[in-house]
Amino acid sequence: MTSSHHASTQLCFACTDCGRRAPAASDCPCGAGPLVDLSKPEFREMVVEIEDRRAEARDQTFTWIGVAAGVIGIVLLMAVMPNVIRAIPLPVPFSLPIKVLLIAVAIAWLTTKGLLNLLPSTRRFPELIANRKAIALPSRLLAPKRATWIALGLFVASGVVITLATPVVKKWSAEEEQSHKAAISSRYGELLTCVESKEPAQCKSQLESLAASLDNRRADAAVRLVLAERLRCVEGACDSSDLNKHFDSISEAMQKSGHFVRGRSRQPVLKPTYNEPFGARLR
Repeated sequence: MTSSHHASTQLCFACTDCGRRAPAASDCPCGAGPLVDLSKPEFREMVVEIEDRRAEARDQTFTWIGVAAGVIGIVLLMAVMPNVIRAIPLPVPFSLPIKVLLIAVAIAWLTTKGLLNLLPSTRRFPELIANRKAIALPSRLLAPKRATWIALGLFVASGVVITLATPVVKKWSAEEEQSHKAAISSRYGELLTCVESKEPAQCKSQLESLAASLDNRRADAAVRLVLAERLRCVEGACDSSDLNKHFDSISEAMQKSGHFVRGRSRQPVLKPTYNEPFGARLR
């Protein structure tokens, strides 16, 4: 504080809210309370911090206005001129979502900077910061603004990552689903081959192998239900004694679940009947 500025604040009382000055202590007509004595260092520091916080709140408000402008601006651009955005060259995969995010950030940043330049901060007590090389906020007061831009940057980065990762995840998920269905169809094929070549009750291991290939995904629910209710498949163990009776139900459940199945070529083994005449049985 220079001596001239110090002298100007001696015996000077001021309101921290409206900036009103008075030669003596009193309550401010604005209703903010008693005036503070700027001749005391602790009150001058308090007033400077109040001013800094007021400036930071103003800048933070402009930042949020800029973010809102970015969101509204990109929505309008996508509605009015989407082809212009698509025509902007950006040599990366899935460039449209990335361009949308970058344009939104650019609009937010330009709006914020424009407001700060058009509506510069005014200090109620400029003489108290006359020795500052520039009217800059202390670092402790910049945290909210930095947090806002960091959060916005993380949002953009996460959008880019999600945009780039989504096709990869979808491809992996589709390949994994196809692999799972192929494994189940293969186990079903082994069971079908066994049923066509042996007594179905002898196909216990193939039946349990099919049951083991199923998991908790929704597509396998129909097959799981048939195996559990009709063949008593629990924790990897199945009862194949009624497999011949319920094999067609397994095939129907496989088809309902979207798994590839082929038809059964052998008819169930039928036990002979003895209703015909005795002589006919001998022939």
